Amino acid sequence: MVEFSRDDLTFIVRQIAIAEANSAGQPLTDLIGDPSLPFGLRTVAGTDNNLLPGQQNYGASDRLFPRLLSPVFRDAGVLDLDGPGGMPSTPTSYARTSGIVSDSQPRRISNLIADQTAANPAASAVAGSAADGPLPIPNSVPGDPGAAPFNTWYTLFGQFFDHGLDLVEKSGSGAVFMPLSPDDPLYDAGGADGVPNSGDETNFMVLTRATNQPGPDGVLGTADDIHEQINRTTPFVDQNQTYSSHPSHQVFLREYALDAGGHPVATGRLLAGADGGLVTWGGIKAQARALLGIELADTDVTDLPLLATDAYGRFIRGPNGLPQIVTSSGLIEGNLGAPVSTAEAIRTGHAFLEDIARDADPTGKTADPDNAVGLAGPGSGEVVTGGGAVGGAGDGDSGGGGAGGAGDGGNYDNELLDAHYVVGDGRGNENIGLTAVHHIFHSEHNRLVDQVKQVVLATGDADFIAEWQTSPGEWNGERLFQAARFGTEMQYQHLVFEEFARRVQPGVDEFEAYDTTIDPAIVAEFAHVVYRFGHSMLTETLPRTDADGSSADIELVEAFLNPLGFSRDGALTSDQAAASIIRGTTGQRGNEIDEFVTDALRNNLLGLPLDLAAINMARARDTGVPPLNEARREFHRGTGGDPALKPYDNWLEFGANLKHPESLVNFIAAYGTHPDIAGAATLAAKRTAAAAVVLGGADAPDDRLDFLAGTGEWAADRPGTGVDAIDFWIGGLAEKTLASSGLLGSTFNFVFETQMEALQNGDRFYYLARTAGLNLFVQLEESSFAELMMRNTGVGHLPFDVFSTPDHTIELADPASFPPGLVEVAADGTVAYLGDGHVVMGGTTEGDRIIAGGGGDALWGDGGDDWLSGGGGNDALVGGEGDDTLLGGDGDDVLKGGGGDDSIDPGDGEDLLLGGKGNDFIGPGTGPKEVFAGQGNDIVIAGEDATALNGNEGDDWLAGGGAADLLAGDNDDPFDLTPIPGNDVLIGGDGDDTVRGEYGDDIILGAEGADGIDGGRGFDWLGVADASGGIVADLWAINIDAVEGLSGSAGDDVLRGDDSAADRLTDAGLIDGLAALLMGAETFDGGNIILGGGGNDRIEGRGGGDLLHGDAALQVALTMHAPGGAILREIIIAERGGDDTLLGGQGADTLVGGEGADSFEYRTAAEGGDSIRDFAPGDDRITVSAAGFGGGLEASGRLDPGRFTANATGLSDADCGIGQFVYRTTDGSLWWDADGTATAEAVLIARLDGLPALGAADVFVIA
Repeated sequence: MVEFSRDDLTFIVRQIAIAEANSAGQPLTDLIGDPSLPFGLRTVAGTDNNLLPGQQNYGASDRLFPRLLSPVFRDAGVLDLDGPGGMPSTPTSYARTSGIVSDSQPRRISNLIADQTAANPAASAVAGSAADGPLPIPNSVPGDPGAAPFNTWYTLFGQFFDHGLDLVEKSGSGAVFMPLSPDDPLYDAGGADGVPNSGDETNFMVLTRATNQPGPDGVLGTADDIHEQINRTTPFVDQNQTYSSHPSHQVFLREYALDAGGHPVATGRLLAGADGGLVTWGGIKAQARALLGIELADTDVTDLPLLATDAYGRFIRGPNGLPQIVTSSGLIEGNLGAPVSTAEAIRTGHAFLEDIARDADPTGKTADPDNAVGLAGPGSGEVVTGGGAVGGAGDGDSGGGGAGGAGDGGNYDNELLDAHYVVGDGRGNENIGLTAVHHIFHSEHNRLVDQVKQVVLATGDADFIAEWQTSPGEWNGERLFQAARFGTEMQYQHLVFEEFARRVQPGVDEFEAYDTTIDPAIVAEFAHVVYRFGHSMLTETLPRTDADGSSADIELVEAFLNPLGFSRDGALTSDQAAASIIRGTTGQRGNEIDEFVTDALRNNLLGLPLDLAAINMARARDTGVPPLNEARREFHRGTGGDPALKPYDNWLEFGANLKHPESLVNFIAAYGTHPDIAGAATLAAKRTAAAAVVLGGADAPDDRLDFLAGTGEWAADRPGTGVDAIDFWIGGLAEKTLASSGLLGSTFNFVFETQMEALQNGDRFYYLARTAGLNLFVQLEESSFAELMMRNTGVGHLPFDVFSTPDHTIELADPASFPPGLVEVAADGTVAYLGDGHVVMGGTTEGDRIIAGGGGDALWGDGGDDWLSGGGGNDALVGGEGDDTLLGGDGDDVLKGGGGDDSIDPGDGEDLLLGGKGNDFIGPGTGPKEVFAGQGNDIVIAGEDATALNGNEGDDWLAGGGAADLLAGDNDDPFDLTPIPGNDVLIGGDGDDTVRGEYGDDIILGAEGADGIDGGRGFDWLGVADASGGIVADLWAINIDAVEGLSGSAGDDVLRGDDSAADRLTDAGLIDGLAALLMGAETFDGGNIILGGGGNDRIEGRGGGDLLHGDAALQVALTMHAPGGAILREIIIAERGGDDTLLGGQGADTLVGGEGADSFEYRTAAEGGDSIRDFAPGDDRITVSAAGFGGGLEASGRLDPGRFTANATGLSDADCGIGQFVYRTTDGSLWWDADGTATAEAVLIARLDGLPALGAADVFVIA
């Protein structure tokens, strides 16, 4: 569960302060500086994400969809408005920017190809059934048919995700009429009255055309209109489905309370219904009236009024402290005593509700006079409820159908309208499954508001608390809101890219850095074509499973535009309603992503006929998206000839690339230009003719092979065979999936992958950059969508990969849930699943023992000290609270300890290991690992394969293995934003490791391999893991940075310090014996501490006031290799001292030779000023350089006695006349008098503790 830490909130409040300063008028470029930094807050409309001049609107709402492809606007059919009447037919074309287009092709193509019933031989063959009704075609994982397939919840979330990317306006530019042919299954010759040609027949479908842009005349709907469309949403993965894409909209979504002065102030929460769930339109109006002084009208739902706001969703107060409506003549402030009307407001172009049940639509109608849900049907008195409306396309497209029955024409059901849920996106009522997704994120925001308060108060820091309150005890709701949005949005981004998008295409590139050159706008081809692949994933029913296991499934069509159906007319709370949908949809296998679309979406008869497959093709034609082959042709050129995007030369090539080759006959029937096909009048006749062309036989045309291969009379320079006419949507869906995995064919995948990478790389606030170094980042890695859903609905145990379909859910507390013959309970209470299916196994609050089988399983320990074993398969083990033991076994697993001191044994595979809170032990295993040890003092041991080890909070022990490992002591903070004083031990191992200590006083032990070492903040040490052999270590080395302490081995070492500004040692007590080495001091800020250990070492301090010790060494160990094991740090003295050479260098150094015959070396007199603690005359020596000291010295070995004097005054022999060393016997100071005259100032070389009897024989002169 994501929980902010104080460090997280410290960072977040800094970002809020930047936004507040920006709102007050300071430019973000001045506040942030570097335009690549992820600082500040996201604006509601997406502006100023990119801070470069001229690029501030990259990613903003209300911008045109850019295109990847050159537009193609097809000719359409003739428009015949009166059928057999005398009016002439009129040719139509999509090239016209307004008016009516008549096009029967999309519906005919849908009937021939997308039909998912036994009427379509291809669908029947793929489904393996000829049963009546819709045929299920369940999905499987490409390349791994044994893996868990995706479920219906995946489809619903995909719809939610899409609603956060694009919204196409649809009005003002005409309509597309799609006439039905007499052999269409929806064709009704008699109409409502049963009398043919009486005028009430509705044998057509209608699609409102996408809104074009006014041309030079400024008027929409005229001949000079521009054939481009606006995207009303922000494209970023920013949770605009919850927070909206317009600040005026967000104002109404927030919850307010009146302060002591009677002014509305934000509480930080999102406005909720009575049970804490989503707010309804009735609730929005009630708060606006009572707390904002604004009287919203029902007609505001389709175009909300403009308010005076800042860019971050905060309303600008009027003189009386209330919000202000923007009108053409100025501002109108709200009035609590007499709420003001919105009639004169300027409109935003954004809607509270885009999808409304037909009976509840207020457009051009008046509210019905009753106070109950329902309209009286004309002439009958029968009540028609608002449930069961049609809808469901990715951008709100519908075919004009609506809820319930006929209504009364002039009235709308205002009570039903009031029951519609209002969220950040106007399509939240499109279906009740989508409403459930909205509920989760709404609830998470409000949970985080409460959690922020708890963390802030728990600090007890009055200054920090004051940053979150406007006055003592009064919370700053604006800041609480932004903090909760920060956390909710970051969780959403993480799960979108890690759980959703990379399931569609694992090849989406990893994020490296924000790229200011990328405009992340949603491209037209993605919005109008590619992302509509979700329609093929839907099934005929929306399953709902209640807590008692009972089913409450409904037909898919009943789920559309049915807000009352979400809570079953109030019978369930919002949490219960969402949980019921989650249980049902996570357990239902979704339909395959292919050319087939279930009947509920193709042959809907509520209102006008509706076929989403036909609508999708018509929408692409309407917006100028070219056919499939033209798209491939341009993509192929643009990628330098990517063979996966080569256009199809003929029908044989296209057929070879179909997921279901059985559909080739249908594609040729729909698009083929062979005279036998083109001349066929009915669907059946076209399919029969196409089958003859493809399969041969007695009735096959002689030129069928030339037609299929594009040869002979059908060669490329002759009339086309129809391959180039295939619509992008239906053709792209039908392509077989890539060999490199993923759920899409090559053309769809190219657009999807390109768009996803633009959304992550073109977002300055992408979560990997924005949370880098925070505790929140680690918690995002630990979190899953399943846990987010569980904590916000009480749904119970789910698959950890919540988009996968489990075979069984086994609750240890309910033996009735055990599948017969597949569960064994041992004498010690161990519950083992014996099969190879994919199961969810839920524990209890006690200490459970659970063993999974061979599938991809999810094991939930919950409370108690649990023992969980994953077995084979790609498993997820979540220990929960308690001291748990997790055994991963084979497969690529996710092992999450949770609270308590956990033991994690990953086993074999590419695993993600998450310690969580507590002092955990994480063992090596085999195969690559990524480890986040979590909060607490953890022990992590890597294996022989590449491992990324992150210690996170606490004093951690991280040991690399035999490969090139990454070791980061804390949170791997690239911006030095959140100091986490973890005093870690990091052991590199044998590979070429990258080791970063980060904050705290860390100890880094190198081993074999060319390691890159960065100690980071704090007084850090570099030692050697294998202390037996000699080493060479230089803190000036290019691969070593920010290290202050250096400890050698038992061998003959060469150790060199640096002259960099060292971080201060503030806690010598952390290492046993270090304070004694520092003569009782607890701090040290002189420079380096360099310890030689055993052997004959050469130690060089270089600049600074260093401490050099020839025999001391730093040693670390663990009390135990188990959870709760503690780190032992101590300074030891080598049992057999070596003959060491100590050279302090510049600065006043402290030198300790230790046992053995040690040499204290000076290259120049300027390197003097040192303190030598343990000089032993006769054994130790002071070595000086003749060249460096001058004064006539010669490299003669022992010093000439004439050049040395010892006395109590410390004055040189005045008659000497040559350079002379002077030893003052009263204080042990040794001086160098360069001319021996006692007239020039002598230079202090060293002070010798203990006043040893130093003589000329103890000084050696070298070159």
